[in-house]
Amino acid sequence: MPSDTVNFMYHYSIDGGTTTQTSATFTNVSSGNYSVEVYYFQVGTAKDCGNKFNIPLVVENKTFAIGTPTVVETISCNGAADGKISLTVHHFDAVRGYRYRVDGGAWRNDNVSPLLIDGLAVGKHNIVVEYIKPDGTFDCQKTESIILTQPDVLTISADVTEPAKCINANKAQITVTVSGGTLPYTYELVSGATVVQTSNTSIFTGVTPGTYTVKVTDGRGCEISTLPMQVEPSKTVAFNLEATICYDGTNGAINVIINDGNGDYRVSLGANASVTPNVSDTEHRFTGLSAGTYSVKVIDAYGCSQIHNVSIYSQLNANIEVTKISNCASGQIQVMANGGRGNYQYAYVPTGTAPTVRVTNPTHSVTTAGDYDVYVYDMEGAEVKCTYMKTISVSQASAPAITLTPTHPLCEGEKGAIRLDITAGEGLYTIGIYEHPSGTQVGTTLSNVVNTTRYFTNLNPGQYRIEVKDRYGCAVSDVKTIHQAPNLGSANVKDIAPEGCVIYNTTTASQFGIDFINYPIVPTGQHFRVLV
Repeated sequence: MPSDTVNFMYHYSIDGGTTTQTSATFTNVSSGNYSVEVYYFQVGTAKDCGNKFNIPLVVENKTFAIGTPTVVETISCNGAADGKISLTVHHFDAVRGYRYRVDGGAWRNDNVSPLLIDGLAVGKHNIVVEYIKPDGTFDCQKTESIILTQPDVLTISADVTEPAKCINANKAQITVTVSGGTLPYTYELVSGATVVQTSNTSIFTGVTPGTYTVKVTDGRGCEISTLPMQVEPSKTVAFNLEATICYDGTNGAINVIINDGNGDYRVSLGANASVTPNVSDTEHRFTGLSAGTYSVKVIDAYGCSQIHNVSIYSQLNANIEVTKISNCASGQIQVMANGGRGNYQYAYVPTGTAPTVRVTNPTHSVTTAGDYDVYVYDMEGAEVKCTYMKTISVSQASAPAITLTPTHPLCEGEKGAIRLDITAGEGLYTIGIYEHPSGTQVGTTLSNVVNTTRYFTNLNPGQYRIEVKDRYGCAVSDVKTIHQAPNLGSANVKDIAPEGCVIYNTTTASQFGIDFINYPIVPTGQHFRVLV
């Protein structure tokens, strides 16, 4: 400032001389660059005659002030209160600092700039800052506002978009849909407490059946998880087979009844191509089949399949042999069943009688001749699956009878023979000849004899018993004797002539002849022949 104020007068201007003042102090001056013009002149002269000089001046802003708040960290998660802002505070005492409060809350002191305020929720926030004067009072209150936004609500859903199938090794695919939050997302597939997959994409593949939750973490670390979700295994194909129970040679069929699986079924028989079910979506019937064992395959939409075997048992039939009732044994019915399951039971009743009892013996004794109904039951456990019936006749066999005719030797030293004629009974026969009464067998027993006439030759004189057994084992026997041929050595010849002298002529011829004397007695039916 000029020092001589007695002889000189001074005027001042900071606006280029437009306005001047005699005081060297300017008030309410904004900060900025100024050129101060100083006019000086002797007392008693006009101002315009004086001189001036310029003083460049920079007026700094030393007024207590705050800047505009800025966001340092946005709110991380929807509903969180972790936003952070920065506020610059100007021209405060470094020791005393300033005080501030947020949204009408408690006052807090601080002495740094910029001021960092955190723990802010979404919405508009008002920040009030006051200068602390040397006497500890407050002045120069400043207020600024800022609006904080937050991310949209983080939402999640997850779906099994590709179920576990047999054709993909029973592995599923899960697709996750996420919105809100802050990109990028990180995906975790969790089973229990174990993270089984981590991905930066929203698709999990190769997921084995089980219970899972999907956890998503966004770019700010916000997390959200699904409720537990179930990845179901593919269903096991299950089906029953019903084959023709009682095959008659023409009605072979197999019914396929599908009980469970994954839908869209196809069935095949043996090596034949698969077809869609022809009765309903879950039932198929194969027809025109013969007896045998068949392999049936069912495959579903997931490529899951099962194979079961089933048999159409051959037609139930039986061969029945009848043994007649004989005079030495009961008759017999012998059943030889075939076909079916092979587990047979039987019933034997007079014709027209309903059976009430089943037996396991294929042989049945009969004591009364007549007609009988023979039943064969094909069993599965205790259940009758198929029945075969045939009517047969059991008759009375005739008793065996024989006739023996001996042939005696004609000459001494010769041997005889016996002819056997079987006059009743049924063969095949068993024949034996024995010396009587000793029982010593002559030769060997003849078995399975068909012919009803038999000659036994070269027999020494004596008694013989011949026994014949018929096919039923009934026996008949008879005894015959072969006589010894007579000894003719004691025979003599004596002439026959009339006494006296008789002339031989046709009238007297009968009085002449030859007489045999002392010849042996021969068996009845034998005669001597005399040769003259």
